[in-house]
Amino acid sequence: MIQWILPEEGTFYKANLHCHSTVSDGKLSPEQLVEFYQSRGYSVLAITDHDVTTDRSALNREDFLVLQGYEASHHSATDRGRSVHIGMIATTPDCIMPPRTTFAVGEYGDKAFSDGVNEMIRRGRDRGFLPIYNHMRWSLDTEEDLFSYEGLYGMELFNHFSEVLGIEEYNLSPWLNALRRGKRMFGIMADDNHNIPAIPSVQLAQIDPMDLSCGGWICIKAPELTYSAVISALQQGNFYSSCGPVIESLCLEDGVLHIKCSPAGSIAVSTAKRKGFSCWSKTETFTEAHFTLRGDEEFLVVTVTDRQGKKAVSNPFFLES
Repeated sequence: MIQWILPEEGTFYKANLHCHSTVSDGKLSPEQLVEFYQSRGYSVLAITDHDVTTDRSALNREDFLVLQGYEASHHSATDRGRSVHIGMIATTPDCIMPPRTTFAVGEYGDKAFSDGVNEMIRRGRDRGFLPIYNHMRWSLDTEEDLFSYEGLYGMELFNHFSEVLGIEEYNLSPWLNALRRGKRMFGIMADDNHNIPAIPSVQLAQIDPMDLSCGGWICIKAPELTYSAVISALQQGNFYSSCGPVIESLCLEDGVLHIKCSPAGSIAVSTAKRKGFSCWSKTETFTEAHFTLRGDEEFLVVTVTDRQGKKAVSNPFFLES
């Protein structure tokens, strides 16, 4: 019997779930963002402006879908500028953003920062949004902070804009540790693009503003390019994240994990245990791997790494005990 970790049927749709426009602090209008991303092979875009959302339905095309969303924020008054942002993706086009959450210092604020974040997550969930924990390291959060958040749909494993800012924003390790603590949430790579070439704290040498896009994405496998089908695929975790490699198929058959992908220097599998699996070579590349499971893994996460160090990461597949 075959268990498909990525669905066998359907079409892969390339998507960016973290994006800013002129409605908040981005340089490009929503219309310009749609034109740009479609020209780069994307089919889905969530425009997540800061603490505001507007009707995007007029931007939809037969071959391009815009998801409703926004990015909620919760700030610390004293803790070195700590600021947690939660990306909110609307499960239906008519979801209404809750009023912006504000907390007085001493009520939540620095006294119990996680309480404020959890309240923000809860309010988004109650209004029909999928909450995604964005750029953990930019936020100045720790793993213990991550473990204290409840109700997250997912978290960013990679944030392209953070990388441009000089922040190491591969968050695979804390995400895996959260999964090992019983947190069930999906992993997402995204741009967080503002397309602003002039940033006071960063020297961007002759950079095209568009280089601040298309650095991280997800590939959603869905039966059709409609709002309901794409959201259903997101809710089921029928996608993988990437900043380069392609995962073509993932399935489990008779205790053997089968992986097919674009040429890679390594194909690794993380589990709930210390021991995982890998194919690795200094000279060869791999386009597939097959691993016989031991039976104690609890969950499987596949990471494909190409020769440039770019990664693609699957969502966790939880094994029945």
